Amino acid sequence: FVDAWQDREPKGRKKWKKLVSILDLVYKLIRWIPNMQNDVEGLVYLEAITKTINQTALFSYYGGSIDFTDEESEERSVKEAIWSIFVPLATGAIDIDEDLLENLPKDRLNFMSIHQAKGLEFPLTVIDVGSEFKTNHTSQRFKRFPKEGNKDCRMENELRKYSKSLKVPERSELDRSFDDLIRKYFVAFSRAQDVLLLVGLTSSIEDSIPNIATGWDRKGQYKKFNKIKFI
Repeated sequence: FVDAWQDREPKGRKKWKKLVSILDLVYKLIRWIPNMQNDVEGLVYLEAITKTINQTALFSYYGGSIDFTDEESEERSVKEAIWSIFVPLATGAIDIDEDLLENLPKDRLNFMSIHQAKGLEFPLTVIDVGSEFKTNHTSQRFKRFPKEGNKDCRMENELRKYSKSLKVPERSELDRSFDDLIRKYFVAFSRAQDVLLLVGLTSSIEDSIPNIATGWDRKGQYKKFNKIKFI
């Protein structure tokens, strides 16, 4: 079936219909994609795809179809489908309905950034606190234990002095950079309902690599977590 579409050689008919609905084509294709038929997560993605096609059909020139009237129409309708339907899907611009994933099967794991996880909770939360930090190198200190203020704090200092109502912050750029990291990892650590698992690349975290996420304070002192084992 796919080969016939790629080669433009229809099986069982002498020529294509003049207009072929992309939505109909999608439903024919999922016959060969089992996880979009009987899998909860697959069905959610299918819903996002079909919703995108339906919404695009409302304002697109070809109405969510491939036009086989002539070669020019065919090429233009295919390009329109690529740019208005498949590019947004491929680049992640289309949001899925997260409410449909409330009852995600127990054999699944959600992989997401700390910002994406904000507001959510999980029985087991695994947080990467050190896979990037093999050595105590200055180039990545801003991610774990800053030596100076980050770019956001420096920009804030530069811009706020030109404001009539805002003044230059009293606290240093470095302190505010530590605040940002602490808030970030507070969000991450508070996602766990039962078990919080921190993972990295070194077993001697307290001796080698200063890191706000592993118990170091901004003064450079290590405070060991209670009931937490680093692996």
